[in-house]
Amino acid sequence: MKKGVSYGLKQAPRKWNEKFCDALFEYGLLQGVNDYSLYTKCDDINCLYLLVYVDDIIITGSSNECAENCKRFLKTKFKIKYLGQLKHFLGIELIEHNDSCILSQRKYCLEVIDEVGLLASKPSVTPMETGINFSNIDDHSDSDFPLEDIRKYQKLIGKLIYITLTRPDIAYSVHCLSQYMHAPLNSHLKVAFRVLRYLKGSPGTGISFSKNNNFELSAYVDSDYAKGYMLRKSVTGYCVFLGNSLIS
Repeated sequence: MKKGVSYGLKQAPRKWNEKFCDALFEYGLLQGVNDYSLYTKCDDINCLYLLVYVDDIIITGSSNECAENCKRFLKTKFKIKYLGQLKHFLGIELIEHNDSCILSQRKYCLEVIDEVGLLASKPSVTPMETGINFSNIDDHSDSDFPLEDIRKYQKLIGKLIYITLTRPDIAYSVHCLSQYMHAPLNSHLKVAFRVLRYLKGSPGTGISFSKNNNFELSAYVDSDYAKGYMLRKSVTGYCVFLGNSLIS
């Protein structure tokens, strides 16, 4: 290794995170219990929130003053660059409209669709056919056979899993496809392509968070007993709303 080069050291990201956390703790921020990348600081008047991904930071709060004070403090500790109002973060676009904001992955969706060559394909109305049964058994037919390069399938499903952050309508389909990551068949790939064609029909659809005084917490759950074709396991899904905003 060349003298002075430390990019290959495994402890380098750990030391950076440790140094950055110490600075945030010095400012009085507390690390989240359920999400270690979220830091909060609240008093009787204001609340400050920091969301961290390596060296990308989102700063927000109940007032512009507390956010500005935090930025000034970070400038005394690190060389930082302010990129302005949040518009894009880790492939997720934030669109403000009236008293609400929409999280969308339109650009990311179109990039994935273009990558597999389906940008000119006909959109699908649904992400998956109803009543379809998945199987990992090779029937030795010409239409269904094991994929030679499973890495492409694994890479595609990984990207679809990330898209479910703002597209819960494909969560069930992606859940079914992710169960065959180690031994995918051609039939599984066809269903994955159908999910992409479904996204092509509405790539800008996302999750909306509205500003209102409704803080009622409501949850919905559904299950399908013995849905699994091979293992006969039940499948359960849920969604939690704070007011009219989907939070989980």
